[in-house]
Amino acid sequence: MLASITRLVSPRAAQAAQATRSGRPRTVTNLSYTAQTPTAYNQRLRAARQRAAIYDVEIQKKLAISAACVIFALLGMPVAIRYPRGGVGLVIGTSLAVFSVYYVGLIGGEELGNRLIVSPFLAMWTPNIIFLIVAIPLLLSVRRAGSTAHGGDWDELKEALFGWVGRIRKAIYRMRNTKYEMRN
Repeated sequence: MLASITRLVSPRAAQAAQATRSGRPRTVTNLSYTAQTPTAYNQRLRAARQRAAIYDVEIQKKLAISAACVIFALLGMPVAIRYPRGGVGLVIGTSLAVFSVYYVGLIGGEELGNRLIVSPFLAMWTPNIIFLIVAIPLLLSVRRAGSTAHGGDWDELKEALFGWVGRIRKAIYRMRNTKYEMRN
């Protein structure tokens, strides 16, 4: 199982660019390959890997966009339940924000994957992972006993998404004060 995950996540070379067969070096019978310098060979190898990466990125892109529908539903449910009286502004604003961030992440990931900077799997699935990480706390906040569909405003949405930042700042402040009091 770990090998299959590693195979998905790590960049793969094209089959045509592999230099060995069955553990032994391949003998080259074409004289045009023997006259190449190591730099030219590396350039051809890199070009073959990039051509293969383009196809890997497209495959992962199709799978990631399909999974995005489920992740968008997981993100949209808590927003709809928690803020039923948010109105059209909340719906359109949230939709545009989610779509814009997802689209930028998808296009940026595609470029990084095509250039072999990031593996095709991570390049295409990173926006889904980011939105899943945002959706899980929202789902948990709706599930809590105190959270009802009372109709919130933008401040409550901001608190639900970024409330952890303030809690971390307060904890750090308390730790600093405790260290200072211990010194005195």
